[in-house]
Amino acid sequence: SIRSYICAPLLKDGQWRFMVSIASPVPRAWREDEVELVHELTARIWLRIERLRAKAALREREEAYRTLFDSIDEGFLVADLLYDEAGKPCDFLYIEANPAAIRISGVPSYVGRRMFEIDPGFEKEWLEIGDRVVRSGRGERLEFYTAPLRQWYNFYISRTGGPDSHRVAIVFQDITERKHAEAALRKSEAQQAFLVRLNDTLRPLGDPMQVQLEAVRALGEHLGANRVAYTEHRTDQTVVILPHYAAQSPNIEGCYHYEHFGQAVFAELEAGRTVVHSDIVKNPELSDAQRANLAAIGSGAAAGVPLMKDGRLVAALWVDYRTPHQFSTDELSLIEAVAERTWDAIERARAEAALRKAHDELELRVTERTTELAQAVQQLWTEASEREAAEHARSELRRKLDTAQEDERRRVARNLHDQTGQLLTELALAVRALASAGPLSAAAAERMAEIERVADELGRQVHGLAVRLRPTALDDVGLAAALRQLISDWSARTRVPVDLEMVELEPERLPPEVETVLYRIAQEALTNIAKHAGASHVSVVVIRQDEAVRVVIEDDGRGFDPEERH
Repeated sequence: SIRSYICAPLLKDGQWRFMVSIASPVPRAWREDEVELVHELTARIWLRIERLRAKAALREREEAYRTLFDSIDEGFLVADLLYDEAGKPCDFLYIEANPAAIRISGVPSYVGRRMFEIDPGFEKEWLEIGDRVVRSGRGERLEFYTAPLRQWYNFYISRTGGPDSHRVAIVFQDITERKHAEAALRKSEAQQAFLVRLNDTLRPLGDPMQVQLEAVRALGEHLGANRVAYTEHRTDQTVVILPHYAAQSPNIEGCYHYEHFGQAVFAELEAGRTVVHSDIVKNPELSDAQRANLAAIGSGAAAGVPLMKDGRLVAALWVDYRTPHQFSTDELSLIEAVAERTWDAIERARAEAALRKAHDELELRVTERTTELAQAVQQLWTEASEREAAEHARSELRRKLDTAQEDERRRVARNLHDQTGQLLTELALAVRALASAGPLSAAAAERMAEIERVADELGRQVHGLAVRLRPTALDDVGLAAALRQLISDWSARTRVPVDLEMVELEPERLPPEVETVLYRIAQEALTNIAKHAGASHVSVVVIRQDEAVRVVIEDDGRGFDPEERH
């Protein structure tokens, strides 16, 4: 039914976007002003539609922003930086704050309030940071401790608006737990580093008292304590304070009765519990006399860690301060760790000292026996010199001396292997049986393992001494096998590779005395190489040819000029 119409299109950026059509059921000559009106109406309708669409999009964005603003876990603040008459920043006025900001900071209300109104103690550095961001337009990220809230925060602050805007947006997170964890980790790493240094310091020390003194000195200097001492406890309720570390405190080495310092203190130690007195003057568990005794030795605060053996108190490690001191958990754990490690080192040093004493006594017995044999040889030499066959007698005497020495070495070596070695093996088995007999405390299990290790080490050293005195392989299977064992053990001990070549030594054996001499030559040469040469490779060649045996031992270490040696 359309007989006439007007179509007014609207072009935007060269493209057809919108059109208004007006139709009539009868033929009609449209006037120019009517056509112009339709074009104007088209433009105005399109403009209205675009405005409505923009408003709708803005509402959607605002709703999305508000949803995000209210739901994010990070705190979000919008604030205006205020300036005084001199143009210097003086405060923040909060415009918006999301729920997370209120929850994280604990401030019940931000909007419409100023920063110093909320708490005058806020750091003035915030004004400097805000001024930099407002003036430069560049955001800044920082970690900051806020004293009024006693919390650490991770902040990102940026300017909103144009160059003339003083408004900033602040996004922040509470990182207090992370900071505390990092601080705890740093403390733990520092303690572990101290324990590693302490172990390195104690490891080469062989004297038990030197181990003890070095440990208490290192701990005292690390903690800044005035006194650190080990005490040994006796069954008659007396305590011996051993030589110790003291800084600005008197030396109190000596023997005391429990009552001198308080029976309750030592009852706690005997129960295996650490004793802590942060302020001895105010300690109600002590009598006036005991507090006076402790004050006389300059003890204002003390912590003692017990060392138990077979369920009995044997020693304790004490750390003293002249003034009251709150011992932290980290300090107490470090004192406990040092107590255990150092006491283990002291016991190990005592065991090693006992081993050295046994070794020295054994060497003395060998020396005394050798001296006796040497005296006997000298007597035989004197008698033989009066005879016509003096040279033959001297040779015979030398052979007898070597044989006697080797027989004595063989006897001592077999005694070490059969008797001392058997006793050490029984000791190791007893320790293992005791460790598996029932549940033990961690400290007891650790000490039991240390005793087992010392017993095994004693067994290895006794075995090594027996082999050095007289290898059984030399008697049982001959020179070739004994040399292989000697070189294998020497190479394993020194970590220097050795090439061994033997020609015509097997299967026919040499006379026993010849095998002994050749073995001792190789043994002495390898000992000298280990002590003086600093070699990285050694070669040993033993060749049997006709009625002679030739031994060639070479190394790539330091040598010397024989002429200069004389």
